[in-house]
Amino acid sequence: MLETCWLCNKSYSSKRELKNHMIPAPHGRLVVICPWCYHEERTFKRVIHLKNHCKRHHSDHLNGVPEEFFSENNAFWLSLYPQDYKRLIRSTKWHDPLAIKARVVVLEWVRKITRSTRSKSEWLQGWEAEGRQKSPQSTPTLTNQDQQTNHMMNRFNSATPLSESHFQPDYEDEDASVVEYSPTRPDIGKMIVFQQALTKYRALLKDQVLYDPKAMAAIARRMMTLKPNL
Repeated sequence: MLETCWLCNKSYSSKRELKNHMIPAPHGRLVVICPWCYHEERTFKRVIHLKNHCKRHHSDHLNGVPEEFFSENNAFWLSLYPQDYKRLIRSTKWHDPLAIKARVVVLEWVRKITRSTRSKSEWLQGWEAEGRQKSPQSTPTLTNQDQQTNHMMNRFNSATPLSESHFQPDYEDEDASVVEYSPTRPDIGKMIVFQQALTKYRALLKDQVLYDPKAMAAIARRMMTLKPNL
């Protein structure tokens, strides 16, 4: 069965050949950004080139980042054209720690860079479409878990980073409880906001925790038991 390019209608004998056709100009639809180049937008046609660039110029950001972060599947979350990218390469799952890490660093990059091809809302819309696509037979309806994850990412994107010694709520006209929690260690790093019913909590987690499935499961269980005014 022939694979047809949806931009120029050329046909190829395999998806691999079609993918190679989409990488260079004039299409360039598998372009990914470097999420740690804050002075200007740097893009790469191939993920391996991004990986080599980051090892050469951003080694300080790669501490604890596994090699799989730079897989073609996970690079979907770094792609400038996510709708085209996912037609050729299946992304890592929405709740995969690698996908979460990619979205976090891209949102941080959007906040810091002065000019970029895509706005924050465009990045979020591209990701949301993938979050809805659970399987080819699924309906495009967000589950409660997806809605909670989107809420967490939006709150992370809009919040001001806090120091490790101060956990002050920044919710306007809302009652909030603040909980310091780590399933493995008391020190903290990345910020995520949890919501249980009408009670909101903020926790800061290190990257190592995000990559630990057991730790994330422990956090989820802990979220279900949190009580107001702890």
